[in-house]
Amino acid sequence: MRLGTVQILDARGPGDFDRVFAAASSGRAGALLVLDLLKTAKSFGLTIPQAVLFRADTVIR
Repeated sequence: MRLGTVQILDARGPGDFDRVFAAASSGRAGALLVLDLLKTAKSFGLTIPQAVLFRADTVIR
């Protein structure tokens, strides 16, 4: 699964997760699996998001 534009929703806002996504995707040309993204967020000490919205409006809870 290839991720395009990803917006992660969290009570604290998307800013921290934008930074995590940018850091995680820099070495892999943006092709991250959802689990990779969630593991990366956790490794940064951030709250695991409740929902990940893909550009195609697919919602994973």
